[in-house]
Amino acid sequence: MLLVCWEGLDLRQAAAVVGCSRPVAAMRLHRVRKKLRHLLADEPPSATTRHRSYGESVI
Repeated sequence: MLLVCWEGLDLRQAAAVVGCSRPVAAMRLHRVRKKLRHLLADEPPSATTRHRSYGESVI
């Protein structure tokens, strides 16, 4: 999310930085935005949301 929102990279560039494909980067960005919306709204995440393991990259 930082690479796209703060650094201004497009999804293709952000995917190249973290070493994944563009579709994977798009899914990760979607998931982190969804999680952020829930956190900012003080809503519990849905039952399908899983926790990331230590070291798993996030865009």
